[in-house]
Amino acid sequence: MPVTRKTLDESLEAARLLVHYPQLKELGIKPDHITQTPKGDRIKYNDKSLTVTQLIKETQGLTPKQTINELSPLYLAQEKDRQRVHEYKERYMNDKIETINNDQSLNSPGIKIKSRDHESDIEKNRKPLPPQKYYNITHKTNDKGHISYFLDKDKIVVDRGKDVFVTNNSDKAVEIGLRLSIEKFGPHLDVNGSQQYKEQIANIAAKNNLNVTFTDPKMNELYKDAQKQLKVGSAIIKKKPSIKSAALNRRYKITGTPAIRINSTIRIAIYKQRICTANPTGGATSHSVRGRASSA
Repeated sequence: MPVTRKTLDESLEAARLLVHYPQLKELGIKPDHITQTPKGDRIKYNDKSLTVTQLIKETQGLTPKQTINELSPLYLAQEKDRQRVHEYKERYMNDKIETINNDQSLNSPGIKIKSRDHESDIEKNRKPLPPQKYYNITHKTNDKGHISYFLDKDKIVVDRGKDVFVTNNSDKAVEIGLRLSIEKFGPHLDVNGSQQYKEQIANIAAKNNLNVTFTDPKMNELYKDAQKQLKVGSAIIKKKPSIKSAALNRRYKITGTPAIRINSTIRIAIYKQRICTANPTGGATSHSVRGRASSA
């Protein structure tokens, strides 16, 4: 849209005129001669209150059209500056809000995993690892260099350098937090969290067969107990017959009779030997054996 006189008078800052036209100061016009009004800046000059276009027209000897052409570039530059300031403020506020949210989440109940030597200067000054790749997990780095990991849109883990903070209590979040901590600090970890979280960590570590130990002896016991339970469960599953085999055994079980798999057509045939007994007259009587064959 073209810049009009009304736009200039209502929106152009009079202070820019003092910078762009140094001769105005020679005429005795100072910043304290500028008054802001709802309809734009007014400048006191020769006992008159002038708009920006009136001042330039009078002091520079320009026509109304020349005045507009003269001041239009100043106005456009001013609007670009305002846009840059607005964008900067917006970015600053968004970063500030994100920082506040991060601080709130990091101060909320969760799991903090550190190195067993977390009091050493090396660990206190440790930086976050480069972003790690996990299936279906995204990441984002903030202005402090902290790396947050997300499952869908939910933040689940934050690598702050000196520690790894698990902000979500899902098994997936705990697993990612453990794997990241082991990669970062090694297999011996110091875990801070509620007893419920510690039990969850021990169970997840055992379930995923992670090579890890903890500074808390109770967590090591929980981890070993979880491993034993998993081994017992695996053994039971291996020994348990399949549903099909169990059904066949129930169907064809006859005491003292072997079940033999013949081929793909006749799967099970049950045979009994023909029993021959002598009759009283000395002849032989044959008793046919009862049996059944099951077709595949």
